[in-house]
Amino acid sequence: MAWSKVRVTLVDERWVLESSERSNARLVKSLLLRHAAADANFVPLYVEAPTPEAAIAALRARIATLPTTFDVVVLGMGGDGHTASFFPGGDRLAEVLDLNGTARVLPMRAAGAGEPRITFTLPALLDSRTLFVHIEGEAKCAVLDAAREPGSTLPMAAVLRAAPQLDIYWCP
Repeated sequence: MAWSKVRVTLVDERWVLESSERSNARLVKSLLLRHAAADANFVPLYVEAPTPEAAIAALRARIATLPTTFDVVVLGMGGDGHTASFFPGGDRLAEVLDLNGTARVLPMRAAGAGEPRITFTLPALLDSRTLFVHIEGEAKCAVLDAAREPGSTLPMAAVLRAAPQLDIYWCP
């Protein structure tokens, strides 16, 4: 594979330094971008600024270097039904889930999130050639089933309803 032609980014990021144990960028660099894959071009979602709001212009300029249509998006899901940083009770949840929204990334704060986050919006993530969800464990399988119920308000339900094609991978 021509890794030097591959661009990798995150669907969301905690607003922490990359040196933090909570950094998704740190995880990707230490576990994925190794050996031949180290040649991939990584586009992080954190810039040094006190808040995601203070960095939004720089982040939008950075992600403007990415294609508007992703080749592959891989989502996880938390036990509370969140995916990306679409947290139940999030301060901008309605905005990130708005299928008519034009922003590609937005800040997010929620009680269940810990620190502030930056996240790609649902329309941006849906604009992909292939969309996957990966979950682990019986408890998350039950949450996914709840998200599939008609009228579910779990953030994952919005993805399930809106995605034209979605492959789900689950392991016990």
